[in-house]
Amino acid sequence: MRTVSFKSVFDAVIRRIGDDPDVTVQDNTGRVVAEYISERIREGWEAYYWPEWTAIEERTFRSAFDLGVSYAVDAEVYYPTTEQYYRAISASTGNLPSNSTFWELAGNDFDRYISLDQPGQTPIGEVLAVHTANPRISPSALELGFWLSDNGIQIDGEMSAVWVEFCLRPPEFTSQPYDPATTYAAGSVRYLASTGQCYRAREAVTAEAPNTSSKWEEMRLPYVLSRYATQAAYADVLTADGQHDNAGRVLSAANDYIAQEWDKIELKQRQQRRFSVRTR
Repeated sequence: MRTVSFKSVFDAVIRRIGDDPDVTVQDNTGRVVAEYISERIREGWEAYYWPEWTAIEERTFRSAFDLGVSYAVDAEVYYPTTEQYYRAISASTGNLPSNSTFWELAGNDFDRYISLDQPGQTPIGEVLAVHTANPRISPSALELGFWLSDNGIQIDGEMSAVWVEFCLRPPEFTSQPYDPATTYAAGSVRYLASTGQCYRAREAVTAEAPNTSSKWEEMRLPYVLSRYATQAAYADVLTADGQHDNAGRVLSAANDYIAQEWDKIELKQRQQRRFSVRTR
């Protein structure tokens, strides 16, 4: 995905307000502008099919068996060796699913769903399609029916794994600076001045700088939405200041920017998404 720095968009909005981003920006102003940028990036991110942040990954319906995990009764796992699913009939640690003292094959009541947040996997945003194989390399891949539930993606069929086509989740941004003396909980987002980027903590972390630790994930701001986010966030500032007419003109320009990016994909690059339709 082509990206720009968060700082470049943030500074552009600050300059439009009439302030100098190279001079200390008031904390409240910075937080509000960063919040507007986050909201507008999410809006643009989810408004359309953007190929650059669409992923296709193979997923199983449960996490793979791990010798080091303690499993309770009724825990369900995927065993790659046999490509089957097993259910624990006794609590244990380190006993392979092939050991019938502790495990049994999952039966007809096995619920085939894919959690949107699987450990060690890319978090799933909006689900676009589910396939029997990787459609990028397999012409014979079939598209499967699915629906969303409180468990995640529900799948019809008896397959052991599927390929999910989905949008990545939109990034989040903040002007709050990273502090090495603070312990951050998983999900915390902080700005690092030395890189001009924002980062989200993957897990609890202390005294590990975001640009040096795998415990942090960089929040990548997409190039194709940068002009839209700049103008739309500035329109939000004008609206909050009561300048509704000016805000309307600025927002109109922002919408023109995002429409231009759509046109590049559909008309210039011919990247329309194809949907399959079934009739009864």
